[in-house]
Amino acid sequence: MAYKLNKTDGSLLVELVDGRLDISSADIALIGKNYQGFGESINENFIKMLENFSNSTAPVKPLKGQLWYDTSTGRLKIYDGITFRSTDSTIYASSQPSELIPGDIWIDGSKDQLLFWNGVEAVLVGPSYTKNQLRSGDEIETIKDTTGQNRVVIKKYLNGSLYAVLSKETTTFTPFPAITGFTDLKQGVNINTAFVDFEWLGKASSAGKIVDELGNVFDQNSFLSAVVDDVTTGRLAIANDNGLSVGLDTDLTIKVSGQTTLWQNNIQDADLKIDLKDVSGQYTAMHFDADTKKIGVFKENPAYTLDVTGDLRVTGDLLIEGDATSLDVATLRVEDHQIELAIKDDSTLATDSEADDGGIVIRVEGDDKRWTWLNSTNSWTSSHIIDIENELNYYAINSTNVLSLDTLGSTVVNSSLTGIGQLNTLVVGNNLQSDTMTFTEDRITTTNNLEFASTGSINLINKVKITNVETPVSPRRKADNVLLTEGADQDVIVKRYVDDEIQSATIVMGVDVTGLGTTYATGTYGDTLADDGLLTNIAVLLTELYPIPVAPFDTQGKTAKIHAYYYTGSSDPIDVNTGVVKSLTAVDSAGTQNVNVIGDFTINSPTATVNLTATRLIITMKINSGLWDVNGSTIAASAL
Repeated sequence: MAYKLNKTDGSLLVELVDGRLDISSADIALIGKNYQGFGESINENFIKMLENFSNSTAPVKPLKGQLWYDTSTGRLKIYDGITFRSTDSTIYASSQPSELIPGDIWIDGSKDQLLFWNGVEAVLVGPSYTKNQLRSGDEIETIKDTTGQNRVVIKKYLNGSLYAVLSKETTTFTPFPAITGFTDLKQGVNINTAFVDFEWLGKASSAGKIVDELGNVFDQNSFLSAVVDDVTTGRLAIANDNGLSVGLDTDLTIKVSGQTTLWQNNIQDADLKIDLKDVSGQYTAMHFDADTKKIGVFKENPAYTLDVTGDLRVTGDLLIEGDATSLDVATLRVEDHQIELAIKDDSTLATDSEADDGGIVIRVEGDDKRWTWLNSTNSWTSSHIIDIENELNYYAINSTNVLSLDTLGSTVVNSSLTGIGQLNTLVVGNNLQSDTMTFTEDRITTTNNLEFASTGSINLINKVKITNVETPVSPRRKADNVLLTEGADQDVIVKRYVDDEIQSATIVMGVDVTGLGTTYATGTYGDTLADDGLLTNIAVLLTELYPIPVAPFDTQGKTAKIHAYYYTGSSDPIDVNTGVVKSLTAVDSAGTQNVNVIGDFTINSPTATVNLTATRLIITMKINSGLWDVNGSTIAASAL
């Protein structure tokens, strides 16, 4: 009988079946009545409950109120029906816990700050700074002076450093023990001596004007500002040769040195730019790059010693003495009629070997285009095709036409060709005589006799068809031009005769006809033989293996001789009862002892004898009216 296991609130947890172990309803094993091996499960249940299911992962089938010791956080947690919550309201973690409830306290271990959860967000209690920011903010503290009196002060910290101390005492006093950076403390804000550049930024009402010793008052409009842009209506003159310095580090100096007016850049590798302005705004007119020692004219970040953006005009001669000159222009115009190459820097002329490979080269990716002089061949050489655009022009040697678009010049009478490309027509012969031979794509035409003369063989490789010649005729040909009878050994026969002989030859085959029929009667050709489908099946088989040809072949009477055989057999019956042996085993069932059930069984190999008998037949069938004739067949029992 199954157990009904209820939870504390009376609701059913599971109906536990007898003899079963339930591990899917809860995190402990529930043991059914008469379950064998229950001891291990009971003891493990006690261990789990003693440990409070100690693990780094939560139990997978918790019940509301179940305890779990989370080994990853080191805390005891309780399941509230939705999630496991910590039993301790104070949590120390480097990231905000997900199970906080109102009133929980969280110590952020990553910042060393205390926060509490108000149900919506974590509210900072203190300190106001994180451990990475170090001590920062105000601290009120009571200190003693050298006379032993107590003094209340405010210490101001920033990033772990004490930068100021506030005191309200009207008299100056010395702290005891001493405070580093503060010898004496006066009324007001005392700045740590370690911060020598500490300033108060802002405006003080009592410092808005300056009064000189005569009582004259000067406001801010009486002076040029040293820290902001300002304007003077008078002329500013610097009456010394040291001139004007500009920049926090005196970057630029404008001064006079002897008879030279000097603009001097005082920062190592610092650039100098001259900017102008037009309707579109500021732009750079000149850029002096100190690091690369290059100057740009209307060009920022010059790439060359003098880098000009725009037109450059030189009214005098231009002499360039470098190793290379590059003209990256779309159009190059030269007034002179000739371009001279290979002129040395001292204006002397080069020798042939020094001028070798001189000329014009078009640089392209992968394959340059060259027109150059080669000393080794004493010739101008082009690396690519030379194309004359005007079809009326031609190539000439010594002012004589040697090659035009479609004709060789009349002076070209000799050739050293070793091969001729594709020709539409080739005419061979003497123009002064009438004997010629013409070659076209598919014809050789001659005006006289044609002879093939060779000291070797003349071979025709492919099939050759010769027309307009007398057809050879076999000596045995009949009037219908078809030789259908057998001739002598030396006689020619035609394909039709060979085909007929093959079609009329007797077919010989052997076939296992087991299952195709066994009732038959022996007889001679032309008898009507009774059978149970054997001959019909043989006819179907012959039709599939040897389809009957159609006209013009005559297959009437074609014969098939078939060695047919089939098997019949008998066997002794198999006694199954002697082949299977069973054994019984006594077991307890539902309180009843020694109940016999099958424990095992053995299958022995039964023996039987099978007898096969082979019957052999010789079947002869012929074609009659385009069909393998069943009724015109012969069946003879074989003596084999």
